[in-house]
This record gives sequence, structure tokens and C-alpha cells, in this order.
Amino acid sequence: MDFIGSLNHEEAEAAQQINCIAFSPTGRFLVSGSYFLTLWDMCSYKKETILPKTQLSMTDQSSMTQVTVMTDERKILFSLSNGEVFVAHVDSNGSGITKLGSHLEAVSGLIRNISNPDEGYSCGDDGFINHFDIRERDYNSLLKCYRFDNSPSRKLKLNGILQNPDDPQCITVCGDDAYIRVYDLRWLKGPDCLTDVYLPHDLVNRSSACIKGIAYSNMGQLLASCNNQKIYMFEQEIGLGPPPIPLPLHINAFPLQLSEAQVYQGHTVNDQRGRHDITFFGPKDEYIASGSACGRIFFWNKREPHRVGSTESHLHSISCMTRHPRSQTPILATSGEDQHVRFWASKLLIG
Repeated sequence: MDFIGSLNHEEAEAAQQINCIAFSPTGRFLVSGSYFLTLWDMCSYKKETILPKTQLSMTDQSSMTQVTVMTDERKILFSLSNGEVFVAHVDSNGSGITKLGSHLEAVSGLIRNISNPDEGYSCGDDGFINHFDIRERDYNSLLKCYRFDNSPSRKLKLNGILQNPDDPQCITVCGDDAYIRVYDLRWLKGPDCLTDVYLPHDLVNRSSACIKGIAYSNMGQLLASCNNQKIYMFEQEIGLGPPPIPLPLHINAFPLQLSEAQVYQGHTVNDQRGRHDITFFGPKDEYIASGSACGRIFFWNKREPHRVGSTESHLHSISCMTRHPRSQTPILATSGEDQHVRFWASKLLIG
């Protein structure tokens, strides 16, 4: 993996780790968030806009947790550790910030709707999946996720949210247990909303396991990062399917005839962070990339998981990783506990 450039946050107010990064849909801009929000022009590698925490309605006790850029690349969604979600409108005449709504606890996932440029979804530590519409300033809860066991508090702390690229009406979430849940938003009012569940084959009855990150390939394969230092890749159609009884559920409700997922190892997961970013990578998504608590980027040939490579990236743990959406030469952006966003590219990732 070749280092191709970096963005430097070393200003007086920037002496904090970067908590979140996101490319705009065309890749022209990159947004980074910590105790302030920065919009970078990827053509010049220069800052275009900086919004300080005083303008972002942030206190000394709150920080930015998630950021995403809408199809209109001057509209930036961001969330705070106190659960609030905002949209920032940035243009040559300045910027304006509007609060959309809030979770009861910190926001752990924030995505734009790939089918509608003005809508998106969020998930949080409170277990809720919420929907927002920036045109109407509308923000409402769709459903709450629960554990499948009989623990005293059945609320499921969520760590990530995605839309299925093959069916954008299906929302996929992961959280603080071993299961990946797929909900069909067309069936919100009925018991059939939970349409599929994925479970790594070696995590059955592992109460301490949790899924810290998920990613889809362009072919619909599902990637999951677990706190057991493993990454799993599920091919399409190998989920458990929907449970045979309505909620609430117990795991015995599922027919546990598991197909084995492909496993990738070598990296280390920082168990102190709720989220761990992973991604498919390459012109045809033929590789898998992951940050590591040791500060290195690890990458695998999707079909040959034993062929693992790595490269030094940051001095400390890598906290964020995202891929460029349209670059012909695949580009990764990473950030960590320093004040840098670094970019990486390679035409030949592994041998």
C-alpha cells in the first residue's frame, strides 16, 4: 500500500484525535470531524471550510461521533456524543446549521439514503434506528432493536448501520452481540420487519461477542468485524433467515444450520471503541481492508484470506477508514489518534 498524501489538523483547536471522516458522493470533498468540522477540497488538499465547536452547538463535554455528506455536497450531516443530529449547509456565503433531532444516547451510525438525496438514517447506543428528511427537518424513530437473549436490559447498543445496495429498503445493523440484523422498512408495522439474521459460525452462544463494523461489497457480500479479532465475509443467501415467531425472540427460535463465513485475521481491534471500520477495496471489490489498534492497515485478498499484507499508517490506533467512492485507482483514507488524515493507494495490493 503506497502513501500518497495527508491532511493536517495541527491547529490550536485541533489537538484532538479525529473521530470521523467521510468522502462526498463524487469524492471531490472529504469531511473530518472531532471538536470541529472541516471540509477539505480533494483537488488541492486544502481546507475549504472550518466550523468551530462554538458554531456546532458543542460543549466541552461533547464531541462529534459521525459525519456523512449528502448528494448535494454542500450539505453535511453530523452527530454529537450527546445524541443530537444536525445538518450544516456550507457555501461561499457562509454556513448555517439546523438541528434535525436526537437519539437518547450517542449516535453510532449515520448514512444518507442511496435512493433519496434528501433523506438518511441513523442508529445509536439507545438501540433506535431513526429516519430523517432534511427538506422537512423531519426526524423520527422507525424501530428499536433488542437482544435475542433474556438479559435484564434487552436494549441492543448499535454500532453500525447500512443500506443493502441491492435492496435499499433493507437496513442492516450491528451491535453489542454476535448477530447482524436486516430489517425491511416496507414491513415496519408488522412482525415480518426482521427479514434476515447473520451469525458467524464460531460465535454461537458467545455472550461476550459483539460486531463492531459492517460493510457491503458491490456484489452484495456482507463483511463484519468482531471483537474476537476476526473479520467475517458472508456470501449472499447464507443468513439464518427471518425468525419463525414474532418479537420478542430467543435464539432457540432460529434454525441454527449455519453456513460458514470466510474468516480474515491478523489485525487487532480496539475494544474501547464502539466502532471498527472495515471496507471492501479494489476496482472489483477483490480485497478487504481494515485498520488496526497497532496503527497499521491490514488487507487481504478476498478469495485467499491467508494472503495478508499490512503497512504502517499511524503512530497509534486507526480509528476511522473510508474508501474513495469513484477513484479509478482505489484510494483509502484513514485517521487515528493523531491529527492527520492519510491517503493510500495501490494498483497491486497483494502479489
